[in-house]
Amino acid sequence: MSDRALGKEELVERARKHAGRAAEGRRWPAVGGAVLVAGLCSLLPSPAGMSVLAAAGGAAAALAQRSSVQVERFEFSRLDRSYDSIVDELAPVQVGPATVLLRSPSHRLDLHGHQVELVRGSAGDGLGAVLTLDVSGSGLLEADVSLGTVRSQLADELVLPRQEIRVVGRISVARGEEGYLVRPLELPEQIEVRIESRLARQLFVICRPMTLVLVNMDCVELERSLSRIRVPLPAAGDAYLLPYAEVSEAERLAFERFLDG
Repeated sequence: MSDRALGKEELVERARKHAGRAAEGRRWPAVGGAVLVAGLCSLLPSPAGMSVLAAAGGAAAALAQRSSVQVERFEFSRLDRSYDSIVDELAPVQVGPATVLLRSPSHRLDLHGHQVELVRGSAGDGLGAVLTLDVSGSGLLEADVSLGTVRSQLADELVLPRQEIRVVGRISVARGEEGYLVRPLELPEQIEVRIESRLARQLFVICRPMTLVLVNMDCVELERSLSRIRVPLPAAGDAYLLPYAEVSEAERLAFERFLDG
């Protein structure tokens, strides 16, 4: 634990900057044409490097029962690999008078498998989509903590236990010169990811004495909130590239058949 105290003004300014980035749509570094949506180690790169994975969302499987609805499932096996350090800050945690600003300066996320379900003919523009990710990972978790008058910095290793993450939204897809251009039309603002870290317990130990002076401090809820963290997703609207080089011949033939209707 660091003894460096953060002033109230600095905490407020960091929270303000975070809110500003969320309003503009988050920009993260490209990761070789693939995008993974997954918690602390989630991957959501910049428009130039994002794949159809990040664009995926929306569309219920029940729609397949309608004769006018076409549902297809796709996997792009070359995207199943490890990715390093592609998310820095996470959504702030606010529990009563406690504020925790989170970030992960270094981490690795392993994509073990994924599936993209696309639905044509459902209500709304573009394609309904459901993205399912099978992920795990590890890294470093840092936190700037404000508990009443107590301000501290904490850091610890984190583990992203293997889990399935599901993202629902709507997309449009167009063919480009170098790959498929995928444009998210609807995405959730954030996703929730389960993590394991001793940082949550450290925070609980700091919190307990504060309940004597802050009656509305819920230390149990504060500890729990650091076991399921929220990862902001970028705003809809930008086009992302899924390079043809990331798609096998068989996968491309199946995808082309779907796009041709």
